[in-house]
Amino acid sequence: MKYWFIILSIITSVNCHSQSEDILVEVEALRNNAKLGEALVKIDKILKKEENTKILLIKAEILFDLKQYKEVYQTYDRAIKLNPTDIKTLVQRGIFLIQYGKYKSGEADLNKALSTSEGTDEACYVFPRVGAVFGYLRQLEKSHELLVKAYNCDSTNLDVLVSLGAVCDELGKSDQAVTYLRKGLNLDSTNFMIHGNLGFILQEQEKYEEAVISFKKSLSYKPDEPQTLGNLAYNQYKLGHLDLAMKNINKSIELYPTNSYAYRTRAFIYLVKGENHKACENIETALAKGYTMLHGNDALDFQKENCTK
Repeated sequence: MKYWFIILSIITSVNCHSQSEDILVEVEALRNNAKLGEALVKIDKILKKEENTKILLIKAEILFDLKQYKEVYQTYDRAIKLNPTDIKTLVQRGIFLIQYGKYKSGEADLNKALSTSEGTDEACYVFPRVGAVFGYLRQLEKSHELLVKAYNCDSTNLDVLVSLGAVCDELGKSDQAVTYLRKGLNLDSTNFMIHGNLGFILQEQEKYEEAVISFKKSLSYKPDEPQTLGNLAYNQYKLGHLDLAMKNINKSIELYPTNSYAYRTRAFIYLVKGENHKACENIETALAKGYTMLHGNDALDFQKENCTK
């Protein structure tokens, strides 16, 4: 599974009213020390004094980290009611909805952000994020168009280079993909997503041992990243290292349980291990979590070949 940078986290940059600045410094310190409950209490203290869209976005981030997903959506909804055309809120709610399988609603938010920002300085905020999401949704031409616009806004944006590498590879432009990714490495040789996407290109070329090296390098910069673990597991499966593959894919799913791609990989591993029932259970889960929309029909093909009575 390729990396599209915006899918990995919700990102907010906030400038606040002066009376809130001291509390927000405390909030950031608490978040950095994983004291999320205390950070949430302080954010609510600010919100009692001032109903502020930007502060609500910080609250949504904290709730996201706490895995309180229903409350995340309610917080975004509250922010949009305050300002229905706020670009950052629309983008971030759209990303959140798509992460959790609400594709049509999420896409509606992102398209509204695109149309609202057209011709404004905020377009350069929207292009990279929405372009990456459309790539993730396999709307590849639209993704490429938006990401090129993002690149024209800032050709040194690592996140844009990661996503351009991914979409060019999906469009069969692997040479361009590698060029963008190598440019990214020249800017930051420790970027885990770039190493991961280079690994994925090696995987597609069936260079599984080399791909394993790239994914392990990616993990050295961000241990326990679930997509990287899943990609590593797939290549270990292809090399016949089934126990290692199973260990890593189980950890990937534990960390990112909505990732349909990982269930498909686990189905492959179970099939080779002769556990057909478990293989079919996993492929059914992959399909239920939207695999076909995001990755194509190979999970359906697997089900037809291996799971029909």
